[in-house]
Amino acid sequence: MSYEYKPEPGNEIRNDINVVPLIDVILVLLVIFMIAMPAISLSVRTSSADQRISEELMDNDFFSIVLYGNGELEYDGAVISEEELAGRIVSESRGRVLIRTENDVTCGRLNRILAIVSAGSERTVEISDL
Repeated sequence: MSYEYKPEPGNEIRNDINVVPLIDVILVLLVIFMIAMPAISLSVRTSSADQRISEELMDNDFFSIVLYGNGELEYDGAVISEEELAGRIVSESRGRVLIRTENDVTCGRLNRILAIVSAGSERTVEISDL
């Protein structure tokens, strides 16, 4: 006597994978990362331990920019604003830049200064801590 399985109507065996839970998990992770990434990128700070100015930058072929955490900006020892920096960079003939920052300078501010420095010409940039 042979037994043959005949499912009832509506209870047939399905050979495909249910992907709805997978899609739900991916969407939840996407939402979590969309919320978390702006908070993470705003808190990125520059820091490194005992970083020194390289010896090759000690010649007169470079100019220096110092960023302080209180908002001040120095260009070759003189305190200036970001707008003044943009005007001076246009006439700058030296092709190397040393940007020094305090630990509490935000990444967004450093990116603004890098955009000003790189506008119009190619320069070699070195970034270090104070």
